[in-house]
Amino acid sequence: MKLTRCMRVFNGIKRLFTRKRKRRDEPTSPSIDQDVAHIPASAVISASTSHVPTRAQIPPSLPSSAPLICCQLSHDHDDTSPPEGTWRKGIANVKNKTLPKKPVGTFGVTLGDCLPAHTNPYIPRIVEICCQLIKERGLHHTGIYRVPGNHAAIYRMQEELSKGMADINLQDDKWQDLNVISSLLKLFFRKLPEPLFTNDKYEDFIAAIRKEDPLERLKTLKRLIHDLPEHHYETLKFLSAHLKTVAENSEKNKVGK
Repeated sequence: MKLTRCMRVFNGIKRLFTRKRKRRDEPTSPSIDQDVAHIPASAVISASTSHVPTRAQIPPSLPSSAPLICCQLSHDHDDTSPPEGTWRKGIANVKNKTLPKKPVGTFGVTLGDCLPAHTNPYIPRIVEICCQLIKERGLHHTGIYRVPGNHAAIYRMQEELSKGMADINLQDDKWQDLNVISSLLKLFFRKLPEPLFTNDKYEDFIAAIRKEDPLERLKTLKRLIHDLPEHHYETLKFLSAHLKTVAENSEKNKVGK
């Protein structure tokens, strides 16, 4: 019995020393870099997200420091990057953005922006209408283009025509006063942002008129007129023909040639 007890005590002591020796011989814990090297790809979270892996996503064999490393990786994103969806919103805004429309009207706009005439697309319709009415009813009207029309009537017609010329009734009473019509035509040309003889050619026209040689003066003026923009050239040509007709009836309308 004593021998048996001694053997048990000896074996117990032997097992104790064996455990301590094994602990001393075991390698030290791997470094953080070694831990990261053994992290499975499924446990690493993309830097573009801010979600931390749940406990279920971390394998049992993963070191205890791995969750902290994953959290650090998940927050190490570029602070200069725009918020999510910024580019998509920018593209949508570009698609929805509309280009500014060209101004279309009657008074105070360029000849190219005026509503075109029925007979010639380079002539404003207001010029065509006024010249046609004067030709039909005003060639023998005394003082045409010299006597001004009623200012209030001219203003009302200007406001109405500026809103649109689609539905014009030339039989209306307001279109019967020839002095108002002629004054309206003169007002149209005064309101042009770019005059009929364009600003860039103004000095050239003045110099051409001052030429003493009639033939040279005529040749220079002809060249300058043909150099005008198409809307200006066609409108000037139409207006000159109209005024020539008015002047040919000067004995009746008292307009000097």
